[in-house]
Order: sequence, then structure tokens, then C-alpha cells
Amino acid sequence: MKEVPMKISVIIACYNEEAALPLLFSALKSALLPLTAASAHTFELLFIDDGSTDSTLAYIQSLPQNDFTVKYISFTRNFGKEAAILAGLRAFHGDAVCIMDADLQDPPHLIADMLAYIERGYEVVAARRIGRGGEPMYRHICSKLFCRIINRVAADIRLQDGERDYRMMRAEVAREIAGMPERSRFTKGLFSYAHYHTKTLEYRSEPRVRTHSKWTFFKLIRYAAGAVMNFSDFPLRLIALLSTLSIITALLCLFQNAMTMFAIFLSSGLILCSVGMVGAYILRIYHEVRNRPLYILRAANVEEGDDKA
Repeated sequence: MKEVPMKISVIIACYNEEAALPLLFSALKSALLPLTAASAHTFELLFIDDGSTDSTLAYIQSLPQNDFTVKYISFTRNFGKEAAILAGLRAFHGDAVCIMDADLQDPPHLIADMLAYIERGYEVVAARRIGRGGEPMYRHICSKLFCRIINRVAADIRLQDGERDYRMMRAEVAREIAGMPERSRFTKGLFSYAHYHTKTLEYRSEPRVRTHSKWTFFKLIRYAAGAVMNFSDFPLRLIALLSTLSIITALLCLFQNAMTMFAIFLSSGLILCSVGMVGAYILRIYHEVRNRPLYILRAANVEEGDDKA
């Protein structure tokens, strides 16, 4: 059966990447032009300039349009990678969408393999890095620790160590992820929550080219904390556990006639219990305000409509 040509949008988040972009564009040409020649697929490069202060935007604006359709979105300041990904997912025009970084940590040659699996029927093809070339050991340790923690405390998502934002998906998947209205976003978690039919490709990363990571240690900590808060009620369960332990300790002190300690632990337990109850109601409000979809359709042969009396 003859393959139908597709238009693939490649979303590239950029922040001060003027040194890496010429190498990236050359690598993209080497990876994508053979696909265009062999299958008549076309590619749209959608650059998201996340408030760069160097010549990143000027270089993007100078790119030729003869091989690919080159488009860009430029932010007024650095809003962060999650905002850049969301802007790209709201603006693409392709039949499939690929998200990647600009620093060549996401090798463009994988796009051909991703596209092949999309054509076989997969909804999402994700990349998983099995080496961290050129990065300090603490980043590797923190990554593994984060995955273990989030998988333990979050009920709705599962992450793999080394999993990247680098992935290709069908257009309907991209629109579904972009349509989730929450403002505090953790894109890898949203893909796991949606649970689309996903193929994972493993690759060994190379050292960054002419650039360095924009993620400081404290930014990584904030990112991890935000992910836990978005997908887990573990902090509330921890408060409930501490409340229970305080009350049990108070009862033990009562049996030992340690009335001062009894009063301290009992009051502490009751205060923690009250905070936990208030937190539980706030969590329900948070879930309602976030308005994450209760279910996501893959296919149906009926239309949803209002209930009829």
C-alpha cells in the first residue's frame, strides 16, 4: 500500500542557542531531506524563541525557506521550556508533531525512526536517553532519584529514567495535550497521564555542542517539586501520617503520666489534622480549577451529547 505523504511539524524550543543553531539546522537538513526525497513528506520547522538575549531570533529569521517551511514564535522574555512547548503545540500545522531541543542533545537522525513508527500506527514515539554524555554525575543521580520518587508517589503517571520531551506524536494527540488548560505544566507527566499508545526509542546522547545546560540545580529542584505537586497528593498524605503519629505518641505519653508531653503531642497532632483537612478541601478546589480531562477518547462510533431527561 502506498504511503500517503505527511506534513511533519518540528517544534524546537530555543533559549540563547545562537552557537548551536547552525549545527542543528545542518543536522536537520541531513536527516530530513532524504525523507522528503524518498516519501514526499514535507517538514515545517517551528522555532520557539524563549526570550533569548543573544542573536538566536536573528539567526532563525535568516533561515532559508527553500528546503523547509520555517516559522517562529518569539517570547518577550524567558517564560520557560514548558511554555515554549505549549506555544508550539498550539501553533503547528502538520499531520504529526515532533518536539525537540536545539542543543543537539536530541539527535535529528531519530526523526526518521520516529516517523516510521507513527506510520505503523503508534500514536506517540518517545525518546529515552541511556547515556548522559558530558553531564555531571549529580544530574544523572538526581534524574534517577526523581523518577523513582515520582513513580512512587504519583498514582496516574509512570516515568522512565532518561525519558525526554523529545518525541513525535500524531496531530490529534498534540491538540489534546495542548488543550489541557492547566497553567502549571509538566509535559512528560501529561503524556503519561493521557496514556497514548507509545513506542520508546533508546539512544546514547552526545555532549552538548557549543552550549551549556540552562538548567541550574535550583531550577531542577523547582521543576521536580512542581511535578510532584501536579500529579501527587503525597504532601497531604505525609501530613496525615505525621498527625496520626503525633496522636499515638500523645496517648503513649498519657499512659506514662507524662502530661506535659501528652499536651504537646496531642495539640501538635490536632493542628496537623486540621491543616490536613483544610488542605484536602483546597486540593479538591485545585483539581476543579485545573480542569484536567476526566477521560481522553481514542475512538468512538457515537457522538457525546447532553443527557436527555
